[in-house]
Amino acid sequence: MRFGCCTNWFGQDGADKFALLDHRLTVLDNAGYDFAELAVGMLTADLSDDDYSRLVKLTSDHQVSVDAFNVFVPAQYPLVGEQRDLAGALSHVDLTADRMAGLGGRFVVFGSGGARRAPEGTDPETASAHILEFIDKAAPLLKSRGITMVLEHLNRRETNTINSVTEAKSLLAQISHDNVKLLADYYHMLVEGEGLEVLDDTEGQLMHVHVADEGRVRPGAGGADFLALRDHLSQAGYKGGVSVECRFENFEAEAPVTLEFLRSVWA
Repeated sequence: MRFGCCTNWFGQDGADKFALLDHRLTVLDNAGYDFAELAVGMLTADLSDDDYSRLVKLTSDHQVSVDAFNVFVPAQYPLVGEQRDLAGALSHVDLTADRMAGLGGRFVVFGSGGARRAPEGTDPETASAHILEFIDKAAPLLKSRGITMVLEHLNRRETNTINSVTEAKSLLAQISHDNVKLLADYYHMLVEGEGLEVLDDTEGQLMHVHVADEGRVRPGAGGADFLALRDHLSQAGYKGGVSVECRFENFEAEAPVTLEFLRSVWA
């Protein structure tokens, strides 16, 4: 099993963002993580070509690879409803797909709760149709760069569409693109009370996993049953990456302990 961790250069006002990311990737290197999962928001048009080249150099200097990206479509490009901006979203995909590929990215996580939130009064069929249209048009743009989109379910506190693995699997069944697959997020499953048995028949569909403990603390710091998660992923024949997506109180101290915990679970 390959273990990764989500990080970025956001969240510290006034800091040199490159120095901040360099430090965080060094922490992951020293801890022994296999990969980092960065945010697509780092790669928008606001990032100059010169700064992008600097970012490529920075990441290449680290042992961890950059396998995956999350926070795919920002809320400024709504995907559902009468005010949706499909053209703007696809332009964003076209730009950032090039940049993800240039950093070695193989997966992009389509969670994007703000962008895919359905306005009040939108019927579920329309919401699904709009999300499917975006996926249908975005998938070829990603495939041409060698990137797979993984569909993430989010709990109902974060969005009002695709709130379970079961719903994500149902939507995936309507998609013909071979570079659109499933993500399982243990934290969102815990919040929604969705049983792990929904993962058992996902072989060939499941391509990425996010983990956090109850309350979105680091894995091992809460009461979630990670041994059960391991067993159900094994039942599904899962051999992909497991990426930590949690709220760290102290990244430097907690990231290494988290990896030790996950390795002990999968030992």
